[in-house]
Amino acid sequence: MKGASDSITHVLSADHREVASYAVTGPGVGPIEQWSPDGAFALGTRQVRATGLDVTLIRFNSSAARPEPLYATPADEEGARISPSGRLVAYLGNQSGRMEVYLGALADSAARWQVSQDGAYSEEAGRAVLLDWSRDGHTLYFIDATQHLMSASIAEGSPMAIGRPARVAGAPDGIVDLSTAPGGRLLILHDDKRNRVPLTVVTDWRTPPGGK
Repeated sequence: MKGASDSITHVLSADHREVASYAVTGPGVGPIEQWSPDGAFALGTRQVRATGLDVTLIRFNSSAARPEPLYATPADEEGARISPSGRLVAYLGNQSGRMEVYLGALADSAARWQVSQDGAYSEEAGRAVLLDWSRDGHTLYFIDATQHLMSASIAEGSPMAIGRPARVAGAPDGIVDLSTAPGGRLLILHDDKRNRVPLTVVTDWRTPPGGK
């Protein structure tokens, strides 16, 4: 019998045939949040009592495959995004005591590099996409702790070359979500502080107009 927090993720083909299903125990976003470029594996997030939020990897080599931990430390790791080459993973982690952007190599889960220098924005409730790769894989975009859009150059190799993050010129303040688009364009969502619905507090609402 499955518990209240258990869930099943179904994988369907383009013609709507089910090709696999994966049962996951415990809370979490799910075993499939982003597919690899070749469709061979996917990354997800799950909550574990001992290690908090963890990034998981599931390989689609059989329908019986199960999510396995990719980044599972005592800190929280989430929001993983696979590079266009399929060899690197960018993710958010708070092992330094605050949320930062990290880069890891799929071939060696122990190889990790810190990308951000001054913190990274984390929207826990909305689970928005808070970092993304340029389509050529040479730039990593993320939102810093003050909700500014930042970019860092990434050059795969040995050693890995990571440029110092810089604020993207012309980007608005208060960014809460982003995604890259073809042609070097960026799709962003920001809060300009003017579109919020004001909060109105009504007191004595049980008293009819005129006090009668």
